[in-house]
Amino acid sequence: MSSDRRISIALLLLRLSVFLVMLMWTLDKFVNPSHAAAIFKNFYFIGGLSNVPIYIIGAIQLVIILGFVAGFQKRWTYLLVLFFGVAE
Repeated sequence: MSSDRRISIALLLLRLSVFLVMLMWTLDKFVNPSHAAAIFKNFYFIGGLSNVPIYIIGAIQLVIILGFVAGFQKRWTYLLVLFFGVAE
């Protein structure tokens, strides 16, 4: 197997693994919004979030990570996923 092929496979596996981690964080916002609200309150000092803003944040995050795994607009989705990883 050529080194170009191995690098392509490694990058694909890396993208899929990052997607799976981000997907779990995103699904947590839908399954347990009170947990996400507590995280925003404790770590980002944004208190008083109800379920609706958490669902909106989760929906936006889901669209971005789906674009990331599909390779859509790589410049922006990769940057936003990096930001999510640092912020989460």
